[in-house]
Formats: sequence, structure tokens, C-alpha cells
Amino acid sequence: MNTILCGIRPTGKIHIGNYLGVIKPGIELDATFMVAKYHSEADTKESEEFRDNLNKVGCNYVYIQPKNNIIEMYKLMKETSVKSLLRMTQYKEKEKTVFMLMYPLLMAVDIKESNCDEVLVGEDQLEHIEFANRLFKKIGYKKVKPIMSKNNRIMDLKDSTKKMSKSCPDGCLFVDDSLAEMKRKFKSAITDEAGIKNLKNIAEEFGVDFNNKYSILKEQLAITIYNKLK
Repeated sequence: MNTILCGIRPTGKIHIGNYLGVIKPGIELDATFMVAKYHSEADTKESEEFRDNLNKVGCNYVYIQPKNNIIEMYKLMKETSVKSLLRMTQYKEKEKTVFMLMYPLLMAVDIKESNCDEVLVGEDQLEHIEFANRLFKKIGYKKVKPIMSKNNRIMDLKDSTKKMSKSCPDGCLFVDDSLAEMKRKFKSAITDEAGIKNLKNIAEEFGVDFNNKYSILKEQLAITIYNKLK
């Protein structure tokens, strides 16, 4: 049976954007979740709390990322040109740091050390899997198959032009919110064209029938999501 890896950074509390985009597909695939402690600035306590939260929402196999194997890193570095790293979309679009430059190599080491067969990724990570597979072919390691997460992007409940984020807690639905808190956040959710589309996406993901009575829909969403995640 193939083993599937899903790496997720411990960036604070889990919200439904995280849950629907990565965690729910991983649970359905019975994936092993790796809390990527060294790919963020999280300390050990934060990483352990994040792991506990993953367990609470139904992830059966969760472990905290071990320190990267320096020998494997050397092997991969010897086969990697600087030009290939500079071409990476993520490096070109984000801050120009050595960490961002080396990120594809760190990810490749994690994949190799997990001995997985497949990796659950978002569209922005597909390039890194292709990069890892090219390196693995050079060294003689087995290639891995990417599995794309196809869930709809969940937007901020108060501003549907922005992706749901913990940095805007009033428009962000956390998986450990109380029922009263979920109801409050949904009640204040905007219902312009983009906002309605966002509510429809959330409703579809949680199996709630979408209708034009938005006050009823919001109430149903809050109750359904709370019962699903409690």
C-alpha cells in the first residue's frame, strides 16, 4: 500500500481554510502528516500544540519534522545548480533569503527521509516536487507522485478579496471556535457577489444545501461545522 506524506507548517491555530485545503483531503487519503517545524519559526511547544490540534480533527498519523539529515542534504546539494534554485517561482516571488533559496532542497530531504510514495501538495508546491524528482533520478532514489489538493480556496468572511488567514481573526473561522463564535462570525459575513461565492464554497465542502436565505444558511453552516469539528 502506498504511503502518502502531507507536510504542514505550524502557523498558529488551524482555521477552516487549512482544514479544507490540506487537512481534510489528507484525512480522506489516510496520509501521514508532518508538522514542518523547521520550515517555520515555531518552537517545540508550538509544534507540539499544532500536532495535538491535528490529532483532534482526525489526523491519525502525525509527527514533528525531525532535524534534516545533513548527509542527504550534501548529496542533494552536490547535484543542484544555483541556477535551478534561482528559477524557482516561490523564490522569485517571495523574500530573497538563503532559506527561501534552499527551501526546495529542505523539502526534498523531508520527502526522502519519510520514505513516502506520494505527497499531497497545493498547486504552488508542484514545482518543488518536480525539482525533487529530478534530483532523486540523478542519485538513484525512488520518485514520488504528487497528489494535488483540489479544494476551493476559502476566503476571509469579512473581505472576500483575501484568503482566510489567522492575521484577520474576525473573518477567520478557527476549528476550535465555540458555536457562539462561529455563529457570530458567519452572521457578520459579507454577502456581495464574491462573499456569496465564498459561502457557497464553504457550504459545498461541508455538505450544506446552498440557498438564497443567507441568514438561515449562515446558521446551518455554523452548526454543521461546529458539530463536524468538535
